[in-house]
Amino acid sequence: MFDDEIIAVANDSAQADRLATESAVKECYEQHKAAWESWDKGEPVDHWVDENGALCIRYENGEWFHYKMCPGMLGQDPFLSWW
Repeated sequence: MFDDEIIAVANDSAQADRLATESAVKECYEQHKAAWESWDKGEPVDHWVDENGALCIRYENGEWFHYKMCPGMLGQDPFLSWW
């Protein structure tokens, strides 16, 4: 591979990672918001992955939450957990 090709592959990989993260942020936000009768946190304004691998999302009101998919137990489907 030439240098330009290596850079193009790296950029595609970074873009794919960014799109996957943005999709995860949207999915976590939508599930969390749907669980509330009245959502008062606003839209996501920032996100990161903490040292334990949990996705963290900060909302317009300043609050932030950790999100993690939990495996279901005893036949239960996997579910999203937040804290």
